[in-house]
Amino acid sequence: MMSTTRSNPGEAMPASSPTRAASRRAVVIGGRCLAAAGLAVHLALASPAAVALPFTAAVGILSGRGPGETVEFPAVAEAEQILVTQPGTGATRNMYARASSLGLGVRVIDEFTATVPEAEAIIDIPDLVFSSLFPTVETHAVVGFGGLLDGVVTFGGTGNAGGVLVVSATLLGTGVSAASPASYNATFAKDREAGTARPLPTGPVVVHEQLTGSAQVELGRPVQFAASMFLRAGGDSAFGFFGPGVISALFDNSFEFDPLAFFDLPDGITANSASLGLVDNRLIAFAGPVSAAAPGPAALLCLGLVVLAWAGGRRPSACRAVAEPRPAR
Repeated sequence: MMSTTRSNPGEAMPASSPTRAASRRAVVIGGRCLAAAGLAVHLALASPAAVALPFTAAVGILSGRGPGETVEFPAVAEAEQILVTQPGTGATRNMYARASSLGLGVRVIDEFTATVPEAEAIIDIPDLVFSSLFPTVETHAVVGFGGLLDGVVTFGGTGNAGGVLVVSATLLGTGVSAASPASYNATFAKDREAGTARPLPTGPVVVHEQLTGSAQVELGRPVQFAASMFLRAGGDSAFGFFGPGVISALFDNSFEFDPLAFFDLPDGITANSASLGLVDNRLIAFAGPVSAAAPGPAALLCLGLVVLAWAGGRRPSACRAVAEPRPAR
């Protein structure tokens, strides 16, 4: 009779050949590569010191400058503001500017200072790259961009008051063609009486508009995303011909971007930028993890660690099986 042997389900099978050991080594090396790549990308994108944030904001005045009256300064990443009260006049001036990855905001409140305050916020992203998620023969894609412009302008006093707001967003660079900027340009002013030009009581001006633009971009080539908001507004002083004028232009959180879909992209196209914190067309600081279709650096790191843990857990069993062969029954 032929003798048969039965394997114990609880025992590990011996290694059959050097091929299995080589495969195991390949798995370990692959896991280490995945973990290292995920960690490097994660640190590069998550660390505030990894890249300089290309956001600036500034405030100042157009005229009437003098000691203690003009303050101009840059703001990095978020915002700066200034509030000035002129002694003995009751005149006040409040300027604010904000620039961040979520959008731009500006504010000017002027109560008969006759100095024409200004506020400006700028985003300048130099390392934006559009690419395909899948193998493709396409070399270019048409992408959309823009944001929601929201704000209100109110008037007061008996004198003249007015201002101008200019908003723009576009793509620039040698890899960009057929660009159509998202833009807004408007002036605000009190109504005036025909014949005398006397300022009349004027109701608020409400701005609520979705600004959109588009451009054709070359896939894989870095391009520049530039956006800006400029606000200038002021009212007559108390010594004006018709008396003091007051204007309040509030666009504090105005030109906002979508953190879940920063650009309007065709299917299969994604966008990434380290300086903006953009991964797979999402702002990682505000939108949470990226989709499963395009794993982010944290997912790569976890996957690499899991592979290493599995490979490390399997190696002792294989060695033990080789060192202690099962006795035949």
